[in-house]
Amino acid sequence: YASDAAAIPGLLPQRKTDTVAPAVYREPAAAPTSGRLPSLKQEGPKNTASGNNSQLSEEVSSLQKEIDAIRELNKSSASFGVSIRARSGEKGLSQLKDIETPIEVQLHNLGNGKLGLKIIPVLIDAGTLYLNDPAVAGQFGINTQLNERAKYDKVPFTTVAKNAGLSNVAEIEQQAKGVALSLSYEIASFKVDIGASPVGFAVNNVVGGIRWSEQSDGLSFGAEITRRSVTDSYLSYAGAHDSIYGLTWGGVTKTGVHLDTSYDGEDGGVYASGGYYALTGKNVAKNRMFELGGGAYWRAYKTNDMTVTTGLNMTSMFYNKNLRYFTYGHGGYFSPKSYVALGIPLEVAGRKGRLSYLVGTSIGVQHFTESKTPYFPNNSVDQADLELFAAANPNVGIQTYYPGQTHTGVQFKLTGGLEYQFNPHLFVGSRFSIDNSGDFTDGAGALYLRYSFEPQRQAVQFPPVAPKPYYLGN
Repeated sequence: YASDAAAIPGLLPQRKTDTVAPAVYREPAAAPTSGRLPSLKQEGPKNTASGNNSQLSEEVSSLQKEIDAIRELNKSSASFGVSIRARSGEKGLSQLKDIETPIEVQLHNLGNGKLGLKIIPVLIDAGTLYLNDPAVAGQFGINTQLNERAKYDKVPFTTVAKNAGLSNVAEIEQQAKGVALSLSYEIASFKVDIGASPVGFAVNNVVGGIRWSEQSDGLSFGAEITRRSVTDSYLSYAGAHDSIYGLTWGGVTKTGVHLDTSYDGEDGGVYASGGYYALTGKNVAKNRMFELGGGAYWRAYKTNDMTVTTGLNMTSMFYNKNLRYFTYGHGGYFSPKSYVALGIPLEVAGRKGRLSYLVGTSIGVQHFTESKTPYFPNNSVDQADLELFAAANPNVGIQTYYPGQTHTGVQFKLTGGLEYQFNPHLFVGSRFSIDNSGDFTDGAGALYLRYSFEPQRQAVQFPPVAPKPYYLGN
């Protein structure tokens, strides 16, 4: 199950244990970090019919596949989960805690497509922004000049703000609640979805996408046009409000085209993908990015009930502007000039009785470069005022640009999941992930229940798939 850093060298694809090569199901990226290896559809029971009569074996295998196909066409379910995500960072700015409760219903109708409905209550919290802390006050909104005056005069920020006729609020609670909605329909090679970012956030957006995919003899192709929320931070996800000047900005979306292809053979496969996107938000500077990824995987060990897969993957992405900060006009999302990551994943997935499981890890190296960027990239007047203020006070050392940086380091990921079938209708499961892609460390976990309207009497499928919270896309 994918973690929010959609873009992390992580879980390897897996192959069904039946006799037909599966299509690659690619999870959309939820975060603007590096790409991850695609996940395949769950593995179902393998037909083990054998004997001296090979023709009978083929007939039984063909019949079993037809039965499984009919089951899939009428496999309706409802699920409920609780997902918790925590991201490292500076309190009130880049730190993030995210609690989501995805509620989902999927209705299949014997070849007439699949209808899906998601309702996801969301609570996010970046902590309290203390404006009298000179280390953070100038990094939010257009408070930089007020903060520099407060530091120079050696008085609290609130005193300077009050003297300027502004609000003297000392704390801003960076917390938002909302409910995300999504309606989807899937038939044959097409899937369409439309929805809304959490209603109740400071900034709301319409989101959705359309995807086409085809596969034949293990070879698959896919194309999609999407608009998704960028959920890196409180600012990019919900939008922020500065009560000093009454400003609202953020709520970033990523809109563009994604292409992917793969070949899945008996013992492994290869895959590649690329995308081009425009990123926009309320009172946020416009941005563009390009991403490219690919890799290969090998099933080192496989039986009807377990697979061990490893491989090599590469992810790269390139942004036009660095908008990772939280002053007015920035978007609060990781946006390096260039990012390249190489990873070696290892994944074990299988089943034991009614239990299915997944354990995965990845280790690699990441390298990124960030450009220097103005404090106010979307407002030339505010930026010019800050530069004039800095020039008039040369001895103070006032910054007007955030500095660039180059970083090379180890990248890691650990993920896992369990799912248990209590009876032919009821499943309970959990998943977790930890990773350090990009410039953050991110941890996530979830518990969920799924009810199948049709009894599931065949062997449990693996790996387990948990309901997706909003931050992971549709």
